[in-house]
Amino acid sequence: MDLAVEQAAREITAEVVAQVEVAADTASLLIALAPVFSVLLGSPFLEERLSRRSTSCPADSPPNPPRADA
Repeated sequence: MDLAVEQAAREITAEVVAQVEVAADTASLLIALAPVFSVLLGSPFLEERLSRRSTSCPADSPPNPPRADA
């Protein structure tokens, strides 16, 4: 009887919290593809153009000055 109550409590908790158990390989694939999904879904909403080369600064910015210790 205790096992049945415990199982029912786990099912109710999983439904309320929306937890789902998946295999480790499926979970790792979803985690690994999260950046890809972010780019593919983010670019239409943010109206950003995708390119193969990403730059960290605008093209019009001046180059970094030489370092004094170099």
